[in-house]
Amino acid sequence: KIIFYFVCELKFEIVPNPANSYSSIRLNASESGDVRVLITNILGDKVSAYTQKVNANVINQIEIPSNVFNNKGIYFVNIDINGKKSTKKLVIQ
Repeated sequence: KIIFYFVCELKFEIVPNPANSYSSIRLNASESGDVRVLITNILGDKVSAYTQKVNANVINQIEIPSNVFNNKGIYFVNIDINGKKSTKKLVIQ
């Protein structure tokens, strides 16, 4: 019995990072669809969640609302598009 594992990594960047209050996600998706964005604090508590449509094979810019970050610290930005997920750390100064 042979088992194959495929790793589908969803790559994105957060700019600027570290940030003072404003930040955005740059994502080049391989397929169009709805991106679910979940932002959590260092304790794993949900800070914000929203969905935005993205297009395939172009740089999509997703704004992170400035009112999301009430405190300085470390946050995690989780994105999910069509079952492909990825997480990055965001530092708010």
